[in-house]
Amino acid sequence: MASYQNSMCSIAGALVLLIGISVRSEAQEFPKHEVSAGFGILASPVLASFFDDFWQVKGNDPYTYDIRASGTFFGGYQYDVKENIAFGVFATHLLVTEKYDYTLEPDLRERTRFIGLMAQGKLTWHEEPGFSFYTTFGLGRKLVFRETYTGNTFRDARFNEFALQFTPVGIRFGGMLGGFVEVGYGIHGIARGGMSLQF
Repeated sequence: MASYQNSMCSIAGALVLLIGISVRSEAQEFPKHEVSAGFGILASPVLASFFDDFWQVKGNDPYTYDIRASGTFFGGYQYDVKENIAFGVFATHLLVTEKYDYTLEPDLRERTRFIGLMAQGKLTWHEEPGFSFYTTFGLGRKLVFRETYTGNTFRDARFNEFALQFTPVGIRFGGMLGGFVEVGYGIHGIARGGMSLQF
């Protein structure tokens, strides 16, 4: 009987020790999931329109040009496969309105909506308590919905294009709930920022 009790005590002790080790290692394990959302300015389609108008030959019909963009709204999820490497998916939305006021020809209005979906990789190359520095690169496709008004004529076009986002430098600050700012080029914009939750 004493031997049975000793065996049960040993098993119970081993289970408690095992659970304690598991809980401790679980607590020390780095967060593997991150959801984020934010806003970016000067996305690649907006820059392309700027440069296209700048280099365009106006010819004998001078015009004034105006472009307005809503800015890019984006959100996504990523999973850390290692402490410094993560992969995820991001969705984006951008609305651009362009207006050409010609002197001789009918005026032109274009309203273009971009909806993108891309896979993204993230490399964290320096990390300290409370902040980290990283680089990201994303590839995907964007759906383009374009409405064109020329005088009294209306055209509606839908197509898809290649999309990318390269961010050489990003900074995340905070704890489980934190903020981030990034500088790069692509559908998300030259500069962007937002909030993220790690768990």
